[in-house]
Amino acid sequence: MTRHLFFLLLLAGTWGTGFAQLRVVPLCYDETAVRPWVNPVGTMILKATATLNHIEFEQVALPWLRCLRDVAKGIYAGAVGVSFSEERATFAVFPLNADGKLDYARRMQASSYSLYRLKGESADWDGKNFHNLSTRIVAQRGYSVVGDLAKLGVKVDQSAGDTETVLKMLIAGRVQLGALVTEQGDALLTKPEFGRKLEKLMTPLVVKPYFLVFSKSFYASNTKLVEDLWDSLAAVRDSKELGSSIKQKSVR
Repeated sequence: MTRHLFFLLLLAGTWGTGFAQLRVVPLCYDETAVRPWVNPVGTMILKATATLNHIEFEQVALPWLRCLRDVAKGIYAGAVGVSFSEERATFAVFPLNADGKLDYARRMQASSYSLYRLKGESADWDGKNFHNLSTRIVAQRGYSVVGDLAKLGVKVDQSAGDTETVLKMLIAGRVQLGALVTEQGDALLTKPEFGRKLEKLMTPLVVKPYFLVFSKSFYASNTKLVEDLWDSLAAVRDSKELGSSIKQKSVR
């Protein structure tokens, strides 16, 4: 069987029975995530990546800070959908290129953070500076956007443990702006209790790549496997076969 045909079978959902799984690799991910890697297409990418390397990913949803702590402790081999920060690089391995820099080509995908506010609120963001902002900006605990906001000189309220709390704090008038992963915030705005009262600022706060990362201990013991997984993930993500599969799913 050629690699091309094998990949087509993966996307068709006919794979798995003829290939022995050599090992199970446990991963964790944010239990509140609404990002593409936990939807059917993202799941397809991860399954195809794993199967091409004769392994199986076992994914567990956890509170995000616990997931990251457990990766640091080596309880999980890695985590799904992690944006880079210097602090996270102390315990997790990100894909690097030949120059030792973060390898954007081997990302899972790119995503963004957006800002949300009450309709009629004057606080604004122009892509470089904030205007009419007199309160802290609320963001979820443990999310990388906290550091992004701090670099902009903004004080951050990290009392929100989930996405809905961020928006509820806006409605209550406790803060003027809330920062959320765009997919999460937009999904919440489809709910009448939020969409009637809140709006998204048009300019994203930040756009960043997200990665499949591994603990330093797992990477040290399985360096070739991890490097092969990152290579395979990039190939699967950018494949024409996956694009065709996505189009087929969208018209059903």
